[in-house]
Amino acid sequence: MSISDSGNYYEISGPADGLPLVLIEGLQMQLIGWHPNFCTELTRRNFRLIRMDNRDVGLSRMYGGPEDIDGGYSIDDMADDVISVLDHARVVTSHVVGQSMGGMIAQRVALRYADRVDSLGLIYTTSNIDKYRRSPMSPIVVPERQSRAHAIENAVRRERVSMSPGFTFDEAWAWEVAARSFDRAYAPDGFVRQATAIRATFTGDRTASLSTLQMPIAIFHGRDDPYFHSDSAIAMALACPGSTLHLYAGMGHEIPGALYPEFAGAIADCAQSAVRRKEAQLDANRS
Repeated sequence: MSISDSGNYYEISGPADGLPLVLIEGLQMQLIGWHPNFCTELTRRNFRLIRMDNRDVGLSRMYGGPEDIDGGYSIDDMADDVISVLDHARVVTSHVVGQSMGGMIAQRVALRYADRVDSLGLIYTTSNIDKYRRSPMSPIVVPERQSRAHAIENAVRRERVSMSPGFTFDEAWAWEVAARSFDRAYAPDGFVRQATAIRATFTGDRTASLSTLQMPIAIFHGRDDPYFHSDSAIAMALACPGSTLHLYAGMGHEIPGALYPEFAGAIADCAQSAVRRKEAQLDANRS
């Protein structure tokens, strides 16, 4: 349990000699949002997990007060936070996986710091909010602070919107993580500043920029995602040379428990491809 120089709280778990893997959460979500069973699937595949709280949530630095909508930062600044965490943890290069907003951050990390990213995993995210968002973006307003019971109930309600119609919804987990998140760090104003950062960075089409990425990339999306159309994942896969695309019927804006082994396996395959590429390059340099 550590705090980087940029003020980001992070935790490391898994085998000491495992492949470093940064997990970047989505909008308003804390690092405890990664389900323990999914994390176990990853550590079983020899990943050393680096889970972090993004700025303005959890135990990381807050960038404003309860009435502040604009934290004065962008997704690029949040990408810099990831590098600060790696620097603080003394990790030179890492595999990077992000979901939703975390996938947007991961894209910017890979584009800005390609030499620090061994492989990339993009989970139900987009490079073009304007085109692929399923519903219009609502005005950003600071939510009223709620009682513990109401805040937890509303968090579970949001998770129900994200649920996968083709898979069993883990109701117990939704209630558990909502309660733990409230008790750990309740900061609803952080949500609006993160949302503002998304709009500041991802307005317009950024898909073409992904064509410059050379590391192995795994892209995941649900056909029934209520927020971003799966065509977004297809567009990113077409733009990214050598990427693999994983589309799932019945999957929403969450990773269903039944798919944990498949997701972890695909992330591991992507990482191993990067390892083989790096070994081949070392052999070429020696000869």
